[in-house]
Amino acid sequence: MSKWIKKDTTVVDMNVLNTDKVSQSLRRRYLLALSIIALLVTLSQVLIQYTLSDQEGDSRVVNVAGRQRMLSQRITKCALLVESSVSNTERDFYLEELHQSVRLWVQSHAGLQKGDAQLGLPGKNSPQVTAMFARIEPNFQAMLQAVDRITAAETPPPVRKEAIASLLSNQAEFLGGMDAMVFQYDEEAKQKIAMTRRMEAGIMIVTFVLLLLEVLFIFLPAEKQLKKTFEEYQRSEAGLKRLFDMSPTPMIMVQLANLKLVRVNQAAANLLKSSDEEVTQKYLSDFLDPGQVEDAAWQHVLSRQSVAGIELPLGSAMVMAFATRTTRDAKPHLILGLIDITARYMQNKYLAQLASTDSMTGLMNRRAFLENLELALKKAGERKMQFSVAFLDLDGLKHVNDTHGHQEGDWYICTTASLIRTAVGERDIAGRLGGDEFAIIFPQCPRNMVEDIVSRIQKRLEDLALSLDKPYFIGCSYGVVSVEAGEITVADRLLHKVDEAMYQQKYQRRQEQTPKES
Repeated sequence: MSKWIKKDTTVVDMNVLNTDKVSQSLRRRYLLALSIIALLVTLSQVLIQYTLSDQEGDSRVVNVAGRQRMLSQRITKCALLVESSVSNTERDFYLEELHQSVRLWVQSHAGLQKGDAQLGLPGKNSPQVTAMFARIEPNFQAMLQAVDRITAAETPPPVRKEAIASLLSNQAEFLGGMDAMVFQYDEEAKQKIAMTRRMEAGIMIVTFVLLLLEVLFIFLPAEKQLKKTFEEYQRSEAGLKRLFDMSPTPMIMVQLANLKLVRVNQAAANLLKSSDEEVTQKYLSDFLDPGQVEDAAWQHVLSRQSVAGIELPLGSAMVMAFATRTTRDAKPHLILGLIDITARYMQNKYLAQLASTDSMTGLMNRRAFLENLELALKKAGERKMQFSVAFLDLDGLKHVNDTHGHQEGDWYICTTASLIRTAVGERDIAGRLGGDEFAIIFPQCPRNMVEDIVSRIQKRLEDLALSLDKPYFIGCSYGVVSVEAGEITVADRLLHKVDEAMYQQKYQRRQEQTPKES
């Protein structure tokens, strides 16, 4: 049998290990796939942003390159107008426009090659564009020199005419070179866009392939694992329900929030003396007395995750409870396994009562009374409570036993106990400390009230003796001592004080008694 249990435990452990291994493998794959997808998405965004920025620069380059053609034409036009001006005012106007056009033309020419932040030019040219700039550079320089000669005041007319001719001849080649350059810029921009599209398509294809692999190797295995786990859970739930229903031990499931009963087995229904349908419409508090709902044992069960073997009151019964918390429908529940121990509890209670009761009188015996006296002293010290103790001693009991027999002596004792039991209240504690000694604890009762009560017991005992016409004296002596709130003392010392008080009264009574007793 032990070998079979060991083997079964090993199988369970292996199942747990395999489940953990599969879970960890799926988790690693899932994290890897998510990381790659996130990387691809980030790369795609970076590529798109870079392409947009690059296209913005390419557009700026194409615009500036196209403007160079326009500026070169404006420079030629202004040079001709300067040469043909008939007035100084008109000549000065065209000279100013010529100078502005040349400045922008030179700045743009340098910016297209080396970059210019003001114009938004990156200055990053391909080898083809660089070669084109090299081919038109002589024309550019010749046009600048021609403009300098035209605008110089000391330049003679023949030289200006040669400069204009040089400007016109170089302009044609410059325009041709710039036209080719604009087309080259545009073609390169188109190539960049095409490459970006191919890269984005590649990223998209890789992403889709990765998603497909994720579905095949992560989601589908995870779905199978979840389905398997759910099926195992359903089988486990069904098995638990069968075990719950078939258990010979009373089993109860309650909602922890309001203690509503949600499931009971037949044994529990029998214990609660209700049908299954009736029980599940009730609350656990319906089967408890009002005081039992706040019972410390129940609070102990409700406040802990699990409890094993604690005695609980359940209505008129006493049960041994085994409890554990669980979750159902996302709500905390409590499962109680109960064992009816009412008979044993009542037997133990009866035995405890026998052990603490005087067999003749039914009052507490000496041991039980002293325990209660110690408890009363402790409460008086902790809670600042007052209480009183009375001590009674039967007069002439030994004489009755010796002269009239023990049967009369027993009657004497039991009669006194009956009078004591009748005189004291429910909260008072009475006990027989010895053969002829009785004591009573009066919680929260002052000394004068206790003396009145004990005095009435004494008087009733004497009246009873007269009415029965017993051939012997019947009476008792008593002493009363009060313990004030917060006073610290011990039981032996307290009994010694009340015993002395009793003997003082006994002495006084003997002095007052007639020779009848002797």
